[in-house]
Amino acid sequence: MTTIQFAKGLLNGKPSVLLFEAIRDPGEHPVPFAGPTVIYVYNLTTSDGTPGWTPSYFHFVKKIPVPGTFCSSDTALKAATGLPLSADAGPAPSADGCLH
Repeated sequence: MTTIQFAKGLLNGKPSVLLFEAIRDPGEHPVPFAGPTVIYVYNLTTSDGTPGWTPSYFHFVKKIPVPGTFCSSDTALKAATGLPLSADAGPAPSADGCLH
């Protein structure tokens, strides 16, 4: 239902550490049926030094609705970003991650 993946890349032309969170909304489409997925992108940011805050945190960058429906948030993340599946995800059974 949820996948989290870290990546290094460029954000606005600057080297960044990114966090991708893909959430498959089961809503009316419980597992094993395909449902909509949204990806949230965060950037590792340095705090301004305010007491009580951590030195670094992941700042929200944007929300990306993934076109189509998926049974697997891993597969949706790969389809939307091109990031490889995590090593523990195993091979996707199909393009939408569903068992057909």
